[in-house]
Amino acid sequence: MQSRRILLVEQPYTSTPLLLALEEALMAASSACKAPLAMVWWDQRSIVLGRTTRIENEVRLDEARTWGVPLYRRKSGGGAVYHDPGNLNLTLVVPRRLPPREAAGLVVSVVIRALRLLGLDAHVENEGDVVVGRRKVSGSAVYIGRNSTLAHATLLVSADVDVLRRVLVPRWDRVLRGEVTPSKYMPENISALRPGVNVARARLALHAALTTGAGVVSIDPWPGLLELAEDLAVLYLDEDWTYRGLLKPIKATPNPQLCPGWMHEYNH
Repeated sequence: MQSRRILLVEQPYTSTPLLLALEEALMAASSACKAPLAMVWWDQRSIVLGRTTRIENEVRLDEARTWGVPLYRRKSGGGAVYHDPGNLNLTLVVPRRLPPREAAGLVVSVVIRALRLLGLDAHVENEGDVVVGRRKVSGSAVYIGRNSTLAHATLLVSADVDVLRRVLVPRWDRVLRGEVTPSKYMPENISALRPGVNVARARLALHAALTTGAGVVSIDPWPGLLELAEDLAVLYLDEDWTYRGLLKPIKATPNPQLCPGWMHEYNH
């Protein structure tokens, strides 16, 4: 990824299903264009489940309904994650298959650099969690495709952690078994740890943290990418996928504009 410029795609949606579909479309575009892609984004209040999440183990459905928090399921692993406009998300895609630990390291390293730019000393626990002191401020997950790898992470900036704690079930049984450290279920906003930090500042820090190696170029999402995302969004709106993890094949319309000609100038 350091030998080529990263193309930072500007966020076109705030809908969680469309953004999850766009992440998948970015994987296809990265593979087709042989280019590393990134996106920093936020969405509306929601719970995003990991690919194999058992809802009854990680989500209080009655509380989610009470607070009007919809559920969606992503294709990467990991547990259930609370999203709202105070939570930033970082997506990195590279046009090759990576081992899961290496892929997670890519996105975690960017988050840690961003936190240092904001004056926070962070470290990694449980492989993919970023912790400040004893509080978890970021979690990550990966999805390995045929010809590309996606790694994404959350960053709690000014999220409603009260609602987060109401709707998600902390797995203290995993702590007792020694599988994870207690910090995994001790979330906190970086705005509480570093007063004065807001979403705008955190976003700028993530952008700056991406600017290493060959650098970063910001680009608008192009029509072929958006058309693929809107085709793929059907899966992320499907309740069989969300509640039961039943993956249905989605036939996306072949689009020669998935990798437009101007993309090739960034491959060198």
